Amino acid sequence: MIDQTIQVVINAPHKDVYNYISDLRNDREWRTEVILTSSQADLEIGNIAIESSFLSRKIPQYIRRLECIAFQQNDMILYQTLDGDPHYLKSTRSVQICEGDSTRFIYRLEFDQSIVKHALGFSLPKLNIDVVTRRSMRNYMNNLKTILETNV
Repeated sequence: MIDQTIQVVINAPHKDVYNYISDLRNDREWRTEVILTSSQADLEIGNIAIESSFLSRKIPQYIRRLECIAFQQNDMILYQTLDGDPHYLKSTRSVQICEGDSTRFIYRLEFDQSIVKHALGFSLPKLNIDVVTRRSMRNYMNNLKTILETNV
């Protein structure tokens, strides 16, 4: 199991950050592999989001269904793959008020490394997956910080 957590302080109001990161339809703006995310309803427990993402040339459009299994308004949201999905993933997003008008965003990603074998056709050592995941998550945070500090 891969389990990575990364955080960033964003110079934007807490509510703006939470509203942006809790709407998975915004993910394609800051997560480079996401093609499109749709949602059946507003944010609520049991809501199903369907994410289409680019995994590799072998799997250029991977469809994943995610269920909101927990959330606390203006604080945290947790999505997880549905039971029976062959490639488990859980995404936890939380925000904390910082001094001034800044917000700390904490992003935790847990997933089964079988998705890498599915995408590439071969396995990679866990250490390599950890390094690539951490680098990707840093890039996500930089993208998100830029978007929220300049556009929202």
